[in-house]
Amino acid sequence: MTSDRRSRLVRAAQALFLEQGFRATGIDAILAAAGVAKMTLYNHFGSKDALIHEVLTQHDAEVRRRFVEVMNAAGGGPRERILAAFDRLGDEIADPEFKGGLFIRAAYEDTEPSAVWREAAAEHKRRMMAMFELLLREMEHPSPSATARCIVTLIDGARVAAYAAKDANAADNARRMVELLLA
Repeated sequence: MTSDRRSRLVRAAQALFLEQGFRATGIDAILAAAGVAKMTLYNHFGSKDALIHEVLTQHDAEVRRRFVEVMNAAGGGPRERILAAFDRLGDEIADPEFKGGLFIRAAYEDTEPSAVWREAAAEHKRRMMAMFELLLREMEHPSPSATARCIVTLIDGARVAAYAAKDANAADNARRMVELLLA
């Protein structure tokens, strides 16, 4: 029962943060959406920032899992697997529920110097870059670290362009740029 309430809190918070933002979403709204008491939040997380950190940590694992699944299913060499990530990104962007991404929102909204949310977003970027860097090293790319950074930047840029500019071709455009980086 305890882990069920904890899971409900995380799921409700994630949905509300994506819809309304981190700052605009109050504790009471999260509790109402999760159907739990305030004590449950404080027993499991201690604070809203700790809940946000958990939401972002779980979201990081889920985002990377989805990318890895698609890349592995694509088969072929590392180049094909990297390009498959942009097919997955295209599916994500095409979803009618697409809201731009939690990590971009977290980095943008957390303006504090101690930046708990921004650090979680930065850690996600490091993990994404490491994932692509491994594939780039496998294909013996001459500049795997810098190219991995570019790939993650293109993913972020495609998400922002798709959401803010309503660019339905953002993932395809990013994929074409990655093809040039890999050539």
